[in-house]
Amino acid sequence: MRRDNLVQGYSHDLYSLQNLGVGEHICSLYESEEDFRLSIVEFIHAGLKSNNKIVYVCDHSTQQRVRLYLESANLETVSLLKRGQLNFITMDEAAYQKQPYTPEQMVSVFEKECIQAEKQGYAALRVTGDVRWFLRKFPDIDNLFEFEYQVNTKIANRYKYIGMCQYDTKFFSPEFLNKVIEIHPVCHICTGIYPNQFYLPPEIYKSPEKEREIFNQRIYQIKERKERESTVAALFKKTEELREFSYMLAHDLKEPIKNAAIMNDLLQTSYIGHFNEEVKAVFARIGQALDEAFTRVEALKDLSLVANQRKGLSVLKLREVIQNVITYYEQNITDIPCKFDLSIEDDICIRADKAHLNQLFSNLVDNAFKYRNKDQLLTVSICAKKVVGQGTEIIVADNGVGFDAADKQQIFQPFKRLSPAISHPGAGIGLTICQRIMAKYFGEISAQGQRGVGATFTLRFPEDKVPF
Repeated sequence: MRRDNLVQGYSHDLYSLQNLGVGEHICSLYESEEDFRLSIVEFIHAGLKSNNKIVYVCDHSTQQRVRLYLESANLETVSLLKRGQLNFITMDEAAYQKQPYTPEQMVSVFEKECIQAEKQGYAALRVTGDVRWFLRKFPDIDNLFEFEYQVNTKIANRYKYIGMCQYDTKFFSPEFLNKVIEIHPVCHICTGIYPNQFYLPPEIYKSPEKEREIFNQRIYQIKERKERESTVAALFKKTEELREFSYMLAHDLKEPIKNAAIMNDLLQTSYIGHFNEEVKAVFARIGQALDEAFTRVEALKDLSLVANQRKGLSVLKLREVIQNVITYYEQNITDIPCKFDLSIEDDICIRADKAHLNQLFSNLVDNAFKYRNKDQLLTVSICAKKVVGQGTEIIVADNGVGFDAADKQQIFQPFKRLSPAISHPGAGIGLTICQRIMAKYFGEISAQGQRGVGATFTLRFPEDKVPF
């Protein structure tokens, strides 16, 4: 396992089931059927895209059950089985031809599959399955850990192999699961993937000095955690100082810009009869530039306010918050007809600062109004749902002018415009503020668009995260 490639903590953008590398052997700990389905589909789909041969070890998770989930994700299992890229096996058929059954015998099954996959021209062998089949044959759990140990040393380190052992946490004891964590360098838990700081490499796990090594590892982890906490605290302090500086800078720049604008207007009115058209045009451009500078300074101030706000958190009904935003636009923007479609259940709540949520959804609705298609009725749809183990997902879509798919990251950059400022007034930081607000709640906002069709924004608020 390439531990140097891992970061402390989780970032699904950097590390996920989509980009596991050859030689990686992870455990998947799941609590619900939905967690199981998501992990299987993602793991197998990633393997198919990477030209891996897929082997699923069936037992409690039958072939029919797994195929149903794959087909629901538009993966054609019939053709995959026919060409041999997907294979379902049982260890009874593959390894238990005679007694006694040994971990070495089962490891040899994977070894043969690795060799065969390489001969067939696949980039790697990708194996997964629920390990309950093992305990039916080996009640002594030490045999399972010997098997996992040999997978790490004889398979993952020698062949082009990627493995994911699945454990239903409702079925196994806490003592058992603790040992599972010790022998897997990466843990996939529900729908998140985490580098495992409690992993014991093979040379430690089989060492006579194992307990001493575990003690040394834990001492190191305690010290490292303290150092990380100190580093984070120092970074947080510096960030706060920069935020305060940006607010003060924006505040202090407003006055000289305002004075320059007044002087520009005074010069024009006092000497209006002395200027030719060319000079008048220059003064007009100066005025426009000063107006733009003032708008941007105000925008910087707004951005710093989002970062520095420290208001009370409360449990808010999402439907009520968004309905209040919609009501404001319906009552105050009467010259632009708009149809709102709202699909949010009453029991969906978010623990947040009400001012943040109001600004978040006001900015998204305002964006739809600014970038509407003037040849048709503006339609804004907002729907939300709870995603098990992940939190709340909210989708805001409109039928406006849209944007090119290549620009989906740029639209969140401050002062970045994909259309001329003349046709769409404003400072160009509305979506930047949305991104900053989502970051405060450890959430995400992403955008999808199509020119001339509209834009869709997806927001995800994680569960059990306290904003900073």
